[in-house]
Amino acid sequence: MKQALLYALALICIGLAIAGAFLPLLPTTPFLLAAASLSAKASPRLHRWLLNHPWFGQSIRHYQTHKAMSPQAFRNAMFVLWPTMLLSMYWLQSLWVCVLLSLIGGGVSLMLWRARRRGIKVLS
Repeated sequence: MKQALLYALALICIGLAIAGAFLPLLPTTPFLLAAASLSAKASPRLHRWLLNHPWFGQSIRHYQTHKAMSPQAFRNAMFVLWPTMLLSMYWLQSLWVCVLLSLIGGGVSLMLWRARRRGIKVLS
């Protein structure tokens, strides 16, 4: 029963990570790391699939090895985050939305910077 629940949660995290690749405010990396941690306990086959996946396997392996985000992943995240935020601010042209998006973008940038520099443990 416990393994089935962990497996289901891992699949949900994978789905959220995939959605996060396309939605600007939904993070991808924490969901991938959670899925890797959950799948390691629930399904060795799913865990191997995640680690060997051509798109996100390298990021998971790098985090597991170094406990930090790779410089390439950091650059990619910043390259997607800020143009998306600025474009949203331009389209919506509301002071409150601009302030809110700036705070969110700043918070995400800070979290990513800390993950790149010192490493942040998402799951034990």
